[in-house]
Amino acid sequence: MDANHSIAFFDNQFQKQVSEQSFALNAFEHAALPYLLGSVLDLGCGLGNLAVEAARRGASVVAVDASPTAIAHIQRVAEQEKLVLRGV
Repeated sequence: MDANHSIAFFDNQFQKQVSEQSFALNAFEHAALPYLLGSVLDLGCGLGNLAVEAARRGASVVAVDASPTAIAHIQRVAEQEKLVLRGV
């Protein structure tokens, strides 16, 4: 699978999750969350579940993903909640 197909695959998955409002943290994200303090860089953040929750807890977050759906979701949440969170 080349990079463009991979991005399209995940973008389609993220579109489905956004439409279903499915944003639960997984077990790894729950375990990592207490350690995300100060400035956080989340590479390959997907829909940004962890990045959003870290920003809600006061971290300054830059969340990076190749999915336009994921970044649009993160930017929307950051704007609505006035979070220190930048999706790129």
